[in-house]
Amino acid sequence: MKDYEFSNGMTIPAGTHVAVSTHRPHFDDQIYGDPKHFDGFRFYKLRQASKSKGEPGRKFDMTWTSADALHFGAGKHACPGRFFAACELKLMFAHLITNYDMKLAKEGVRPADQWLSILCMPNTSAKVLFRKRRCQPPT
Repeated sequence: MKDYEFSNGMTIPAGTHVAVSTHRPHFDDQIYGDPKHFDGFRFYKLRQASKSKGEPGRKFDMTWTSADALHFGAGKHACPGRFFAACELKLMFAHLITNYDMKLAKEGVRPADQWLSILCMPNTSAKVLFRKRRCQPPT
């Protein structure tokens, strides 16, 4: 809406889009230990380790925000809907694992990640097979 001048004299003109790369903290070996290798229990292990050090119990939760976890923003601008989003994801996964058998088309082979510039995401062309579970009558 208007030019912004920093204390050092640098100015950002009105209408300029500013973005921050979250790559550095999310791929920091000091924080996440081998961040380029998939570990489905990474945050569980980090939470257990932080609890044993007496750190806050919610650290490394899905909705946790800090300068090291920017997936939902940080500070006063952190996403207020992150708690709702986390609950929705947990409900969807609970429904899937209780009602379906699932496996990758190439069993035992994790599809390679896809990279778009600095954005790493799951392989969108990987085949995942779903089979509705049959209800077992009580005996």
